[in-house]
Amino acid sequence: TMENNQALVGEGTDLVVAAGLTPPPFTLPLPGSGTPPALGGGPVAVFLAQGNTLAGFDVLTTGGMGILGVNTHNLVAFDVNIDTTGGPALWLEGGTGMAAEFDQVIARNDDGEGVFLENLTGTTSFDVLDISNVNGTGFRAVDAGTVEIETEAMVETVLGPALDVRRTEGLYRGRPSWVFDKVVSGGSPINGVTFASVSQDILLRNLLVVEAALYGLWFGDIQAGVTLEEGKIHGLSHGSHGVYLNQVTGLTLIRGSSSSNPLVIEGIGTGDADSDCGVLHSNSGDLIMQFVDIRDVGQTGNEHGIRIQDPLPASPRTVHIEECLVAEIGDANVVGGGSAIDVEVTAAHRFEAVSYT
Repeated sequence: TMENNQALVGEGTDLVVAAGLTPPPFTLPLPGSGTPPALGGGPVAVFLAQGNTLAGFDVLTTGGMGILGVNTHNLVAFDVNIDTTGGPALWLEGGTGMAAEFDQVIARNDDGEGVFLENLTGTTSFDVLDISNVNGTGFRAVDAGTVEIETEAMVETVLGPALDVRRTEGLYRGRPSWVFDKVVSGGSPINGVTFASVSQDILLRNLLVVEAALYGLWFGDIQAGVTLEEGKIHGLSHGSHGVYLNQVTGLTLIRGSSSSNPLVIEGIGTGDADSDCGVLHSNSGDLIMQFVDIRDVGQTGNEHGIRIQDPLPASPRTVHIEECLVAEIGDANVVGGGSAIDVEVTAAHRFEAVSYT
């Protein structure tokens, strides 16, 4: 447990830089960076206070939490790695003036959250983020100021949402965007992925979303674009939509890598009698879909493989669907039987082009 305004500095960083020291003239130099020591043990390896500086060490724990800060202000961190098994890697809840730069953050086999960031200001950054086999939310950033990912981010959950990002600014390699290289969600009690009220482009690759209770992927109030590349969304027997996009102002691009390796959306809403969609694109901007297979959606007559509702009224919008397969939509024995593609546009809106191939 740290005290207010205390620094925890290990040999894995330059002590002059970390401590902010200026050696007097004609003195021997302080040692430079060496092998970082490992901290761990107990329910929490590092419990933060106010105004702490962390540098030059690794957090290695089994069965406990890596770093915990509640109402922690003015945190400075650099040259710090976190590797936890069976507990959250990083939990920061409430705090201002974040200037925390973590190198590699790993959380695996966790019964709770992988990384939890909420009610923060300032910037929390990760060189590499690797979360796997956790039973809660893999990565949560809600009202969390700015989050930057320098190299790569991969998130995999067994019984929870992979991503829950709301009202938080994203940076990827210094540019405004959210990029995750692998996103896996299994058995989420809510959505597999949630993004809400963000203003940076979103790119999610290598998707696998299974058995989310509500929506596979949900995007709402996105003042930018959304790109989904490769993967599978399936087995949402009681979910409503595979992908739900509402008020996404930029381009939505959903695509597989080829006709032989499509992005697959299947088994949506087959265990209930709701109105279900493979993809619901509502009150949003342009839409491009390429190499996408949508199968087995719903069990009533009010089901849709792809449903496109009123576009944003600011200007005409374009929808282009190419090399996509839509099949087994709704119940063929019900009047209507469901539709592969449904376009619902009121007189106040219009599309510049709607094309299917």
